Amino acid sequence: MAAQAVVRNFQAAILAIAAARLGRPLSDKEHAFVTRREGLIALESIHDVVSTLSGLQLEQYLNSE
Repeated sequence: MAAQAVVRNFQAAILAIAAARLGRPLSDKEHAFVTRREGLIALESIHDVVSTLSGLQLEQYLNSE
C-alpha cells in the first residue's frame, strides 16, 4: 500500500507541474499519459521531461500516445 501511495503522489506532482507549465488544466489524454504509468523509473523520466519542456513541446509530449 505504501508503494501505491508513493506512485500516486509522484503522479500528482507531475500533473501539477505540467498544468502549471502549460497554464491550463490538462486534457483527459494528457492526464492519462501520466496516470497510466506506475513504474518509478518511468515516472522519474516523465517528471524530468515535464519539468524542462513548456508550451507546444510539452503538449506534444503529453499527447504522444
